[in-house]
Amino acid sequence: MKRMFIWILGSIAVLAVAAVILISRVDTDFVVRQIADATAKATGQPLKFDTPPGISFFPPGVNFGQAHWGNADDAQGVAIAVKSGMAQLELSPLLTGNVVVREIRLDSPVVEIRESKSPAPAQPAPEQPKADTPKPAASKPNAAKSGTGKADAAKTESAAAEQPAPAAKPAAEPATLPIELKRLVLRQGSVNYTSAAGQTLRINDVNLSVENLRIGQEATVQCDFSFALGDKQANTGAKADTQGANMSGTLAFTSRLRYAPPQLLFRQTALTVTPLTGALPKEAGPLQLTCEGTLRLTDLQLQLTRAILNTPQARMTISGEAALGAPTFNGSLEIEGSPQKLAALAGHKFKAVAGKDELRFRTMLRYVPNAMNLSQMQLQVDDISLRGGLRFEFPADAPLGITADIQAGAINLTPYLSTADAPAQDAKSQGSSEADAAHAKKAGKPDAAAAQKMPSLDIRAKIAAISKGGLQVKDIALALKGEKGHYALNSLAASLGSGGSIKATGSVNMANETCAIKALAADVDLGPLLVALGKGRTVDGLAMLDTDLTMDCGGAAEMRQSLSGRGLIEIRQLHVPAMAELGKSLPPLAGKGGPLPDRFDLARAPFTAKNGEINAAPITVTSSSLNAAGKARISLPRQNIDAAMDIKTLGLTIPVTAKGPLSDISYGVDPKFALDMAKSLPGALINTGKQAGGTTKDAAKGAGGLVRGILGR
Repeated sequence: MKRMFIWILGSIAVLAVAAVILISRVDTDFVVRQIADATAKATGQPLKFDTPPGISFFPPGVNFGQAHWGNADDAQGVAIAVKSGMAQLELSPLLTGNVVVREIRLDSPVVEIRESKSPAPAQPAPEQPKADTPKPAASKPNAAKSGTGKADAAKTESAAAEQPAPAAKPAAEPATLPIELKRLVLRQGSVNYTSAAGQTLRINDVNLSVENLRIGQEATVQCDFSFALGDKQANTGAKADTQGANMSGTLAFTSRLRYAPPQLLFRQTALTVTPLTGALPKEAGPLQLTCEGTLRLTDLQLQLTRAILNTPQARMTISGEAALGAPTFNGSLEIEGSPQKLAALAGHKFKAVAGKDELRFRTMLRYVPNAMNLSQMQLQVDDISLRGGLRFEFPADAPLGITADIQAGAINLTPYLSTADAPAQDAKSQGSSEADAAHAKKAGKPDAAAAQKMPSLDIRAKIAAISKGGLQVKDIALALKGEKGHYALNSLAASLGSGGSIKATGSVNMANETCAIKALAADVDLGPLLVALGKGRTVDGLAMLDTDLTMDCGGAAEMRQSLSGRGLIEIRQLHVPAMAELGKSLPPLAGKGGPLPDRFDLARAPFTAKNGEINAAPITVTSSSLNAAGKARISLPRQNIDAAMDIKTLGLTIPVTAKGPLSDISYGVDPKFALDMAKSLPGALINTGKQAGGTTKDAAKGAGGLVRGILGR
């Protein structure tokens, strides 16, 4: 036994000495040449070492200093450089013919990629002589038996060309990994990419660690780096230069992977992006995506158990099945978040609904090439609910197509259109902004080509109610359809919460930004409507509005300056309470049968409009004891009104006027009327005439409030 032990020790010593001698005699230059030749044969470029690498046998491996591969000049190319590194193999698996990498380490690797700025056009392959082209008999079985063989063959070839290309066969199930790796470490690497257009992507401070990449065992992957994306080529360095970058930030990735042929299982996978500059604001980060599932490598089928995207404002959860080859997806999507934070991220601010700041969205999602379908869709924003379906189509030779069928509950817009601390704008600043908008409109002409690329729409919607302040529109149903910038409002039906109904049709041409609308509002209860508009209940009655109008729809200023068409306003059972006081203020009327009537059978005002100038004539008001006739001119561009009406009652004709800006209309009795009264009555009646004017002003306020309400003032 003692001799055996001594013999073993002696054998080991001999082997060790032999190994040392063998290592010392290894021709490293020969090894370098072999590596260079092998890489050049495989890639077209040799791998070059600044200094000969060091080779070891226990454990088998290599240590090397600076190394270079490839060339990236100003035109194009790929270049890789590494400061130092090492690679080691496991010895025992080599005895059984297996290769297991113990460790690979790369220090400060740099990858430089440049796309060609002027890629050469593809050259057609040289045409082969027909005589030299073999023609398999199987493809043309009747060619030898018929004089029309060539024609038949041509037809066969043409038919074959029209058939879709056969789908690629799935790859055979991989039995093993190409390599088993116990540890890979990459430290302080960088990637510099320059596109043909001059756009740059810089990835710096790359740290990568891979542990235990072996069949049937769980591997751990960790990676982090900084990035900067810009439009201009910049000097590259150890640190990412974020100055002037379109987008910059940091990225971190971790995952646990297990390869069980043919599937790759992943869990605890997390991708975190922290934006620093660019289109994505810093407030949107950090964005963290966590997911788990399996990927079948034979056909690239992905089973996504769950994927969650978290931001400071919202969380999105998705699960389902996907095919990565020809991208498809079938699963579910959920979103939860804060409407206020999302609005602030988009640059908007609105008042918070007491105790409400909730967004919930869920849908079944199906995506296939050229189409995406959202079904069983449910949306809840605070007290607003919506359900239905939505479909997007992405045809290869046509614009985007959108089909929607939506049902919504009551929507209160007041909290979302009013800012808590929005600064008030005076009329001057408002006018200035409108002038700027008009100037911008004139500077940019409609683009017909852009309109041709606009999506096709087929939208149907039903909304229980929409309200703002005291104004409410309910039972809304609409149908919108069109394509390439030409859209038609085929139907719109609604009712007013204050009483009345609305029906309308219309169209819009986005190429020249023009709109047309035909609308009929019937049985509109004026009193409650004026109260809802904040005008006070100065008038009561049932109104009808019938319009056929066209306008530029590029903005509010353009609409006012271009409004053209015709219309008719009728008011039945008109009640103006202030009219009853007019007789008390005019002594000549005291003995003529009592006060003036304040109820009228019909008020009627047909009007025409051209370029924002509205002319209403003749305006008539009739009752059993009163008749009135007049006319009005309303200038929308100048926001001004000039109206006059003669009221005939009790043997008198009372001229009433309304003039001035729409924001502050002055009402009164024609001064000539008061002077005529003063000639026939004591001078004190002049004051009475002024009182009559004031009373008439109150009586006219109702009509003025109605006008301002119609004009959106």
